[in-house]
Parts: sequence; structure tokens; C-alpha cells
Amino acid sequence: MSLIRAFVLRSLESPRWLVSCGKMQEAAEVINHITRQEKAAGEVRSWRANIVRASRIFSGAKQIRLIVGLIMIWALIGIAYPLYTIFLPYYLAAHGANFGETSNYITTILVSSRFFKSKRSMLLTGIICAAFSGAFTSARTAAENLAFSYMIKFSLNALYAIVYSYTPQVLQVQNRGMGMGLLMAVGRMASLSAPFIATFADVTTSAPIWVVCACFLAIGLIAMLLPADTRPYVSKKSQESSV
Repeated sequence: MSLIRAFVLRSLESPRWLVSCGKMQEAAEVINHITRQEKAAGEVRSWRANIVRASRIFSGAKQIRLIVGLIMIWALIGIAYPLYTIFLPYYLAAHGANFGETSNYITTILVSSRFFKSKRSMLLTGIICAAFSGAFTSARTAAENLAFSYMIKFSLNALYAIVYSYTPQVLQVQNRGMGMGLLMAVGRMASLSAPFIATFADVTTSAPIWVVCACFLAIGLIAMLLPADTRPYVSKKSQESSV
């Protein structure tokens, strides 16, 4: 199969790999080839043109407020998520916690609520994350660990899911791909600071825990300041009955 792929199908190299090697022009040519193959409109002429296009994300006061808020949210969740998963087990072990099995992931339907939608859902899940992350430092038994981890995993994965779904919905269509890529890159780069915080902080103290709590709380508060919110899902049955 690998020989067929290499000599018969003649598939092009991944643009992501080419960019990672610094081969920007070759990556642009691959993207243009795929665009022509799929008969799609648009062409990448130069990377400078993409930079100019990226500047449209920051056009207008409302758009600047939105993108700055999203950058802060992605940076904070990029710090808090790995910091929580890296640091907390060491802290609890240092304080004599007896671990049992962790709880399962639970999905959420908050964003489909007419009242909560996305912004209030982020506020609620951020507050729950902050509260139970701090309370988790007092866990000493398997039952306590299960109860606290259940609530944290529920709210943390709900928060992450809401941020992931909210971001592309509020970005302009023409800037959605680039904006989403930029924000995800911010989150990944911010996550690099988590190991340093966990390494240089004393793992027997609660300092990194409170950093995590502050990040979660800040995410919820920043979300309420964003200028746009999502609409709740309305089923076809509801639409037909309302007509």
C-alpha cells in the first residue's frame, strides 16, 4: 500500500510538514494544487497576503474586543488544563491522598439552553471548575477523590467543549479558519508554561492549584464580556409547532 501511495497515487506532501521545515512557498503551491483539484475559489499567492488577511480579524472595535477576549480565554485554558492534570496528582500524593479510580467524562447540553447559551455556560462551568479545583486539595480518600474528580472532569470538559464550539461560530466566515488556527496556536503555546509552573513551584504547596482556580474563574468572567453569543438549538418540530 505504501508503494502504491508513493509511486501510483503521487500524493503531495503535507503543507503542515512543509511549513514546519520552513518551506513556505512549497506549502503554498500544495494548497493551490488542492484548491484547483477541488475546483474551489481562491488561491494563496504569498504568505504576506495571508498576513494582510489576518489583519481583518482585528478590524473594528467590536471585532477587536471579541478576538482579544478569545485570545485570553484560549491562553488561560491552555495554561489551566495541563497544569491541573500535571500538578494535582503530585499535590494530593504529597498530602497523603488515597487514590481510587477516576470518573468518566460526561457531556453537556448547556449551550442548547435558551437561558445559558455559550457565555453563561462558560461562566457557570468556569466557576464550578475553580470551586472544585480548590476543594480537591482537601481530598484524602478514594470516595472524596471520586466525588471531586467527577465534578471537575464534568465542568472542565464542558468548558473546553463550549470554548471549542463557541469560537468558530462567532468568528466571521471569511476569517474563521485563520482565526481558529490562531487561537488554537495561542492555547498550545500558552500550555508550554504549565510544566514550568509545576516544576518551579513547590509541589507540596497549593500555589499552582490557586493559579488553576484563577484561570478558570477568569475564563468565565472574560466570557461574559465578549460582544457575541450563540443561539440555542431549535429543533424542526419546535419550529413547525410555533408556526
